[in-house]
Amino acid sequence: MKKLLIILLLTGITVTTMAQSQGFKYGARFAIGQANFNSDNISDEAGKLMLRGGFGATYQFNKNVALFGEGALTLKGSKATFTRNNSGTLGTSTETFEDDYSLVYVELPLMLKLSYGASEEFYIKGFAGPSLNFNVLSIYNRDSNINANDFQQEKIPGVDVIEGAFVFGGGFDIETKQGQIFSLDVRSNKAFSSWGKIPGNGRSGFNNYFAVGVGYTF
Repeated sequence: MKKLLIILLLTGITVTTMAQSQGFKYGARFAIGQANFNSDNISDEAGKLMLRGGFGATYQFNKNVALFGEGALTLKGSKATFTRNNSGTLGTSTETFEDDYSLVYVELPLMLKLSYGASEEFYIKGFAGPSLNFNVLSIYNRDSNINANDFQQEKIPGVDVIEGAFVFGGGFDIETKQGQIFSLDVRSNKAFSSWGKIPGNGRSGFNNYFAVGVGYTF
């Protein structure tokens, strides 16, 4: 999949043919995928469903180059299993527990989009750029083999409000004669700043996700 993204991006950079209509365009976007913390500090991580919805704006400079921004609400996080030894008055016990982390962000990516027109209506694209993300909710559940340690909907302590990430991906746009655009893309979002400490092991966590998205631009 990573090779496909690179090919799409290089194609958008090196090839020029058909023209897309210039100027501002606006639209709605929705994406679904898988999120995780992608951490070497977690030995048993399952990841979890990622959902994303919002609006986008594109300024098309010429037939190949555009600046593309979004404002989206994104649900991400991860699931992970941990083991630890607990000491008490009755001795030492081994606890195995699974944490389910849910983090919600307002994401504001700004990306350079490069396109190649395979026909008058069909365009292959590649895009990349930074994203500034703001945390609005961070909770987790714990399911332990020691029932007294189970809990639901606890706030994750010490979560940083602002997160920096890098976005890259590729896909295609279909433009109608009326100037409407239907799009499909795949993208990877990789945080380069930690969101905080993972409660299960106290190590730094980094949000990552891979998603497939659709959009409608008018």
